[in-house]
Amino acid sequence: MTVRLRPVAVEDCKEIARLHRACLQQNWKEEDFLLWLERPEYRLLLAEEAGKLAGYVVARSIRPEMEIITLAVDAAFRRQGVARRLLGEVMAQEGTDVCFLEVSHVNTAARALYASLGFEETGRRARYYEDGTDALLMRR
Repeated sequence: MTVRLRPVAVEDCKEIARLHRACLQQNWKEEDFLLWLERPEYRLLLAEEAGKLAGYVVARSIRPEMEIITLAVDAAFRRQGVARRLLGEVMAQEGTDVCFLEVSHVNTAARALYASLGFEETGRRARYYEDGTDALLMRR
């Protein structure tokens, strides 16, 4: 597989919003991603193979901290290291000492990935997501 990473462009936002809805069942819109592109504290990266969107990550950096806002990988590209590469690239930003995120307590695959990258659970938000599941707070 020859997945490449690159910054998100304006023309990518519609497809990223579609992938977000498909993977996370949250109704974020193209406009949400477009707004983040305009703000310098946000970093948006995507992974693609042969022009097909494989995944993306959105992070917000206020040094020395970084928050992973959202991450999604298309089902056809899961378990191939795409999420690990996206996270590695975004977290390698100079001046980032602490990284944190929220993940659904039922998303065992994501929790395992984050733990393998050194994230530790630091708290819980009850019924945080639209479907009523709890969010685990994780920090690295």
